[in-house]
Amino acid sequence: MAVDLLIVGSPTQQGRELASLKILLDAVPENGLKDKKVAAFDTRHKWRWLRIWGFAATSLAESLKTKGGDLIVPPEAFLVESTKGPLLQGEIERAAAWARDLAGKIT
Repeated sequence: MAVDLLIVGSPTQQGRELASLKILLDAVPENGLKDKKVAAFDTRHKWRWLRIWGFAATSLAESLKTKGGDLIVPPEAFLVESTKGPLLQGEIERAAAWARDLAGKIT
């Protein structure tokens, strides 16, 4: 399957991505993303300064890079009101702008 860009995202839970997503990424063979453009994002609580462990986007980006992916933008975060959302005001627009930037990097 031909892929121009792989975007992976997860809510941050205890400083990491969802366990199921980690299992999926761990199953990708070594260099399985070689020559593939990749990007990572997470959703995190609006009190992002209250950082205890870390963030999912950072962990995801590292996983994608260790599988050979070419990270084309720094990991991004979108803020939520609480664990189950919703996104804070203005975050949908920020996410759309981020997606447009990504699209511009694959053409």
